Amino acid sequence: MRSETELRELIKKIDRLTGFVSEFGPTVKFAPDALKGYSELCGMSDGLGWVLGELPVEEVESGAIADLMQWAKIIEERSGKKLDDYE
Repeated sequence: MRSETELRELIKKIDRLTGFVSEFGPTVKFAPDALKGYSELCGMSDGLGWVLGELPVEEVESGAIADLMQWAKIIEERSGKKLDDYE
């Protein structure tokens, strides 16, 4: 298991990098999928913050989990498969 210090250092590095890209990225034209890593790193930072007790569960769940729940609802409507039945 990684130490708290290592996690905090990684969060700091990720937040610095994503902050820079957020602030200055819109001035540069990228291909639509070029910033995939940005989204993944933001999620990683949030997850690590949650592990360290810096973010409440509700804040973490309101992002990616809420997005996937919307996808699950669409899948249920279109396919008839139910998330509750999935194991």
